[in-house]
Amino acid sequence: MPTIGWVDVDCTEREGQVAYRDMMISIRRSEIDTWRDDPDGRFKLAVRADGEGRKIAEPVKFYPSL
Repeated sequence: MPTIGWVDVDCTEREGQVAYRDMMISIRRSEIDTWRDDPDGRFKLAVRADGEGRKIAEPVKFYPSL
């Protein structure tokens, strides 16, 4: 599974859909708050295809920075 860091989404402060590579990622307030506490941490992404074949991803597990 791919991972994503805050810098990969331009340190967004907005909830909602964010384009990343060939997929759209749903970013929630909780992920933004987690990144504020640990800006170098990464989330593992769960990726699925929607009905039209587009990739949709959701952060599912946080890996803190070392």
